[in-house]
Amino acid sequence: MIVNVTRNPSSLNLILFIGAFLSYWIILKKNIPFLTALNSFNLLSISNLSKLKNLLVLRIEGNLISDLKEIESLKNLFELKYLSFQNFDHSLENPICALKNYKKTVIKFLSKIENLDYYALHLENEKNDFN
Repeated sequence: MIVNVTRNPSSLNLILFIGAFLSYWIILKKNIPFLTALNSFNLLSISNLSKLKNLLVLRIEGNLISDLKEIESLKNLFELKYLSFQNFDHSLENPICALKNYKKTVIKFLSKIENLDYYALHLENEKNDFN
């Protein structure tokens, strides 16, 4: 079936959603270390991602994540180095980013993180600034 997405933008959204869903399913099944397809899907929780032990990159900008417990749910992802709850210009951020202890909580539970929201945390001093 051929769909003209220029005349029916909802068809394009459906196609994009199906593609992202299939990517997500493949990543879960194969435990692929790079995940980037979860931007702007109105996600409320990411706790189910804790099974992806080899996850290296997690980009989940523009969702509805608002509870700091969601960060704690990722604490056993020891390979996770790059995490973004918001993009570099803050136009796609989760409500969690506005919470007072957001960055401090990330550093507390995800001490191996090297890059948070597109900002490097490579120096131990920078990490200590959040404590």
